[in-house]
Amino acid sequence: MTTPTTTSKTTTAPQWPGMGGASMWMLLAFVGALFAYRLWLVPHSGISLFFDEAQYWDWSEHLAWGYFSKPPLIAGLIWLSTHLFGDSVLGVKAVVMALYPITALSMVGLARALWPTEGGVRTGMVAAALFATIPTVALMGLFASTDAPLILCWTLASWALWRAQATDQLRYWVAVGVVCGIGLLGKYTMAAFALTALWTLWGVPGPRRGILRAGPWVAIVMAALMLSPNLIWNAHNGFPTLHHTAELTTSSNRGGGVVPTLVFLAGQALMLGPVAVLAGLWLLRRSANGGVAGTAPTKASYHFLWAMSLPLQAIAVVQAFHADAHVNWAAPSMVGFCLLIASRLSRPELPLAAVRPRGWLIAALASNIVLTSAVLQARDIAGPTLPSRLDAMVRMRGWQEVFTQLAPAIEQADTRGLPVLTESRLLITHAAYNWRQHGVQTVIWNPQRTVNNHYELTRSLPNQAGADVVLVTESSDPAGIAQRFASSTLLRSAKVAVGPDRFIELHAFVLRGFKGYDTPPNGAQPARRDNED
Repeated sequence: MTTPTTTSKTTTAPQWPGMGGASMWMLLAFVGALFAYRLWLVPHSGISLFFDEAQYWDWSEHLAWGYFSKPPLIAGLIWLSTHLFGDSVLGVKAVVMALYPITALSMVGLARALWPTEGGVRTGMVAAALFATIPTVALMGLFASTDAPLILCWTLASWALWRAQATDQLRYWVAVGVVCGIGLLGKYTMAAFALTALWTLWGVPGPRRGILRAGPWVAIVMAALMLSPNLIWNAHNGFPTLHHTAELTTSSNRGGGVVPTLVFLAGQALMLGPVAVLAGLWLLRRSANGGVAGTAPTKASYHFLWAMSLPLQAIAVVQAFHADAHVNWAAPSMVGFCLLIASRLSRPELPLAAVRPRGWLIAALASNIVLTSAVLQARDIAGPTLPSRLDAMVRMRGWQEVFTQLAPAIEQADTRGLPVLTESRLLITHAAYNWRQHGVQTVIWNPQRTVNNHYELTRSLPNQAGADVVLVTESSDPAGIAQRFASSTLLRSAKVAVGPDRFIELHAFVLRGFKGYDTPPNGAQPARRDNED
């Protein structure tokens, strides 16, 4: 009989446990059911696109290697989605929404790499189920946002990085670079993964450690090559995306401080699910007071999960203290946190037959599903009298209806084909999407010639006399704009209630004979800034 030896081959080519079986089919059914529910909820809720989504759709109609506030991946994904499923609200969202269940399933592979045992695979399945239910995914999973590809790339890059360090094989380092490059094309937040990588180079056991070898540099070069088209686009356009990202992380009109920091941290716990966080802390305390001691490689796996999560959380906390931070800015860290909680709910070191705290798992999953479903369907439960502040989707309601009511203004013989002028990014994006069947040309009012968003960069109304436009505005008397034209005529007004205490009111004017920006009318108000988020 040959005695197994612990050589480098054992590290580079472990006997991988299978990922099939009844448990995997149950996970697929569970994740698939949640995804089907969200696909059903989008048309059932009657929502339109959020204005960021409408902007991304508009970008997808004018594909480029970059845009003012974001790299190009989100536009490419929406282009693919609309070509597969049409340009309805659900058609715009579908492909991006699908990235969340794909991320959940990819966590099983990550767990198997971290703990190459049947228990490790089971931990990954628990993490996948937990991730699919957490409020972060339940809420963001309804929208086409840049966070979806970012979180998926963060997960795949973590798998590739672990395998690269554990084996030092060039193919895994190439995979790290390619996935990080794709992640950067989705959102520059992916750059924070470099902190995880730096720890991993020394903190994870492998044939070699540190940065004085080819692999890490190959990854850097591959990531730079993947990102280079976007960098070239930025160079040709004055680096707007890089400047915008820097400004967004160093300033905020809401300000920072201790209270915003505490609110941000509370939001992180809420986005994981209160019961899931409580379960993780309680079971971690129990294991610390007499749990199974892990081996050095197992401990490295846990440390790696913390390294996946804490650096990005630390950056976001500093941002929250300095200039406030949105709760989704550290969203990729939820992958590591879900795996850490899952490792307490289903310990990877234990055999499959061992007793596990199933009650905690059921409570965490059920509470997340009930909590998020109640939030998303609050209006269905409470009825139309639900106060708007309690309706999580109120900002997506009413836009289709109000633009449908205004549509006759651009269908008249003397206005058909005129550019549609708006004062804000909110209105220009909704006008572009909700009047897409009319093929409208949209332009934005920009008398100060600022460049604070994509539309001021690419679609400012030219300072040339003589233009005729259809103005869509929230103001019933837009004198500051109308007085710069030879004539102004109200075509149509529309008002749509989106709650018992909230409505959308828009007005369409035809403005003829533009006089130019250079001589402001008496009493005109200065154009307000509309910085892009």
